[in-house]
Formats: sequence, C-alpha cells, structure tokens
Amino acid sequence: MGQTVIEIMMAITSVIVPVVVSARVKVNKTNKYKLNKISEYDGKLIVNSEYLNGVIKNISSYNSKIIDEEKKILLPFIEEISKSIKEEDLKTMYNNISTVKISKEKVLPIFSFDAGCYYYKENEINYTEKNAIGHEFLHLSSSIYDKDNDIILLGFEQIKDDFSIGTGLNEGYTELLASRFYRNGIIDSYKNEASLASLLEMFFDKKEDMYHLYFNSNLPGLITYLEKYIDREEIIKMIIEIDNISYTTDKLLLGTAYTRFIKLELKLYDYFKKNFKDQKKINEFKKIISKEKIISLLLNNEIKVQKNNRNYKI
Repeated sequence: MGQTVIEIMMAITSVIVPVVVSARVKVNKTNKYKLNKISEYDGKLIVNSEYLNGVIKNISSYNSKIIDEEKKILLPFIEEISKSIKEEDLKTMYNNISTVKISKEKVLPIFSFDAGCYYYKENEINYTEKNAIGHEFLHLSSSIYDKDNDIILLGFEQIKDDFSIGTGLNEGYTELLASRFYRNGIIDSYKNEASLASLLEMFFDKKEDMYHLYFNSNLPGLITYLEKYIDREEIIKMIIEIDNISYTTDKLLLGTAYTRFIKLELKLYDYFKKNFKDQKKINEFKKIISKEKIISLLLNNEIKVQKNNRNYKI
C-alpha cells in the first residue's frame, strides 16, 4: 500500500503504549547542548587519537608479565579476545590492565541487578559471578579516561561534563561481543540493545571494521561510516533513542522501552533495504529482527493495521 514498515508500526504502537519522554542523554542545567539541535552534538563528539599516544607498545610480551594473582583471572579472556581482535586494537586493553584492580564480591551495591561492574575512573572490575567478567573486561579494553579534563571515552559511549551519549549502544555492543567471544552466543543482559547493535554491525562489510572503532573508543568514526547510508542527524537521533531504550528499561518502563525498540528495529530495516540489494544480507537482517513475534507477523503479512479507517498490510 506504499507504506513503510516503520509507518505501519507507528500506527500500531500509537494505540498500544503511550510514549513517555525520558532522556538517557544528560543535558546540563543551562541546556547548552539542546536536543532539538542535533548538530550541536558534533562539537562535543571527541576524536580519541590524542589519547592513544604513549600507550603500551609491543603488547604481545605483556601476558607473561601478568603475575598478580588477582589479574591472572583475566588471562583466558585476553587469550580469547586476541584470536579475534588485531593487536593494534588492544593497546587500550593492555594499558588498563597494567593498573586494573579486580575483586570478587558477595553482592554488588544495593539496587544493582548486575553480576559485574567496571568502574572506569578507578579502573576497577567488581564481580559476583565469573560469567560476568567478559562483559566488564570488554569495558576495560575500550575505556579511556582523561582525568585532567574529566573526559570518558568508553567504547561507543562518551561522557564529558553533564553531557553523555551512546550508553545504550555501548552496552549493547559490549554484550554482543561478550556473548560472541566468551559465551557461545548467549546474551545475558541488554538484549534489546544488543539486538540493535547487531543490526548496525550489519551495515559493515566486515564486522572487524566495527570492532576497530569500538576498541579505539571511536564513536565519531562510527557515525561517519554510517553516514554512507543514513543522514548524520538521523544517526545521532537513533543513538540517543537507544540510550532512551536503556533508560526506560532501567526504570522498568518495559512497555515504553519495548515499543521504542520495535520501532527502531523496523526503521533500521527500512534503511537497510534501501541501501543493500544483496538478498542474502537482507534475509539475514530480516532473520535477526524476526526473533520478535510482532515483527515476524508484520513481515509475513499476518496482521493488518487499521489507520484512519483504512486497512494496511505489509
């Protein structure tokens, strides 16, 4: 009927769940970085190359230097990640390993449902279950903290002053890689965020190129790459929306989070179909999003949507 998938999905969700306006992106009190002027984010997105000067070189020799008992628990994680990630992209990991503190806790702080946590300012991993170390170890491996300027570059997340962006995408991609490297594909947390991150990875010809951006804490590089397929402001809006999905999930606004998640998956599917003609890749993309029952029904023309007294069907 000439309707895109996302237009039809918006018709469905508009009558199912009301939208709650919440922002995972932090804005300072003076509203200096206005959300309605997305281009203003560009001035705050930080290119990280200056932070990599002087980090550890000749890193292949460093495994043998890990002699602290508490750090030895990381050796299997280092060995596994080294099979998939180029040595040049592991400089941040080895730089942080040199000073990391690791501790096993009986329980993590109250109100936390996590089995592990990485404190980037302290460069410290706390965990209650060994299975959680992989996710936190990947945070360590992609974390750059500029103490003098109080700037944090954490994979695809950036934090400066009262400004932050990329939390949801970063957690999702971190969990996706943790499942891939350490858990035989099992996603333990951040399921929606991991699914969205996997869809963005589909826009790359080689997933190793996205690995490179992640381990070098290069969010601007990711945005620049995706500009080949999607308008820059729309990319940044989508990254913010993934933040919103994480935020509403954390606040247990599960209906709102799920609605936003479904809409964004379908929006990415529309962009993917417009830009890629390889039917095999399109089918692979479709397979990922069809794990959600409502999307599967939509894509297989098994449900109709009524809007303005008219029936629509994909």
